[in-house]
Amino acid sequence: MTPDYQAAHPIGPELGQECMAITELSFESPRFDRTHRLPDYRDWLSGRDRLHSYRIHREVLQHLSWRGPRGRWVLKNPPHSFWLDALWTLYPDALFVQTHRDPFTVMASFASHNSRIRRSFTRPDDAGEGPVIAERWAMGMERVIAFRDRADVPADRWIDIAYPDLIADPVGEVSRIYSHFGLPLEATTESRIRAWAEAHPQYEFGVHDYDPRRFGLDPERHGALFARYRERFEIEPTAEDRRLVETGSKGVGR
Repeated sequence: MTPDYQAAHPIGPELGQECMAITELSFESPRFDRTHRLPDYRDWLSGRDRLHSYRIHREVLQHLSWRGPRGRWVLKNPPHSFWLDALWTLYPDALFVQTHRDPFTVMASFASHNSRIRRSFTRPDDAGEGPVIAERWAMGMERVIAFRDRADVPADRWIDIAYPDLIADPVGEVSRIYSHFGLPLEATTESRIRAWAEAHPQYEFGVHDYDPRRFGLDPERHGALFARYRERFEIEPTAEDRRLVETGSKGVGR
């Protein structure tokens, strides 16, 4: 129903996927606000501690692990940023990889991503959603900073990865993650990562291009919401990020 969705977020039966889908089972999930515009539900969810939801999340992983492969689960879901207290309570041995990219570009990308999803379910309000997304995620980054500053959260449980570095050298950055956490990276695993990265270049499904202005995003007003986040993690816009602000397009050739 949304043929251009693959360019924004590739999905497939043998690809990794965000674990947000698990949280739908608890009826406490940002997923519902992704497919439909539900401001009251979004506000209600923001005030929840999500312990119930993360208990179900853990039970699902335990069920999948039963008689299944043994090892460490690797999970990805940006909305974890809003409920790290609950995640930490249910997964006290968790290791965190936080990726960083220019936040204004992320907000424009996220708004475009949301619009493509909602097209399959309802009529998206493109111009009105951008500011809502920016304000919400600015709050999310403040929650991350507050969580990481807690005395009971060891700093060595975290590693920060710059998005441009990950794109330029995915194998090197994954190797750095393993090294930081003291995990062995076997040669066969590294060769499989390298083969996958070579077989799936960044724009395999086309360029996910988007104009921030279409979604009501202003570089100065909404970019300023992330000032503390930018400073904390020393985030500088790339040439592509600057083109997006100046022209409304990333300017990447297909």
